[in-house]
Amino acid sequence: MRRSVCLACAAGTLVGAAGVRADSSGRAVSCDPSQLVVWLKSRGEPSAGSAWYTFGLTNLSRTRCTTRGYPGVSAVDRAGHQIGSAAARTKRSPLRAVSVDSGGSAQFLLQVSDPHFFLKAACGPTTAAGLRIYLPGATTSTIVPAPVGACANTGPAFLHVAAVTR
Repeated sequence: MRRSVCLACAAGTLVGAAGVRADSSGRAVSCDPSQLVVWLKSRGEPSAGSAWYTFGLTNLSRTRCTTRGYPGVSAVDRAGHQIGSAAARTKRSPLRAVSVDSGGSAQFLLQVSDPHFFLKAACGPTTAAGLRIYLPGATTSTIVPAPVGACANTGPAFLHVAAVTR
């Protein structure tokens, strides 16, 4: 049975996404920063040296919102300081606008590579306390608690993020 865990919901942390929606006159307006909540939807079983995490984006507003692009993701320690390099982008999903209805959700995938597959001196294997996530075009972020293996040193790309999809 797959369970969804809304860690960011429990923390009450909201984050906005850049995108557009149509107002009553049909004009495109930017999404409000508090429209979407980010949460850890599922964690795939590790295989071939990495695990895939699915993050949900739920629209808590009363209007549809459109977002497009790649989230910014980095591992953080318990104090919220970045660990290692930010996520590289993967072309796993096509880049397209995604409309999220009121109460609806979109998602994105994050691949986390096992830090022990990198040279120890280059990586500096450690464990992150969570992941800082900036939705496409956002200037605010949220931290989703998720202990993951990480590289403390910058350089090795141990995180790979895909574009937001349905």
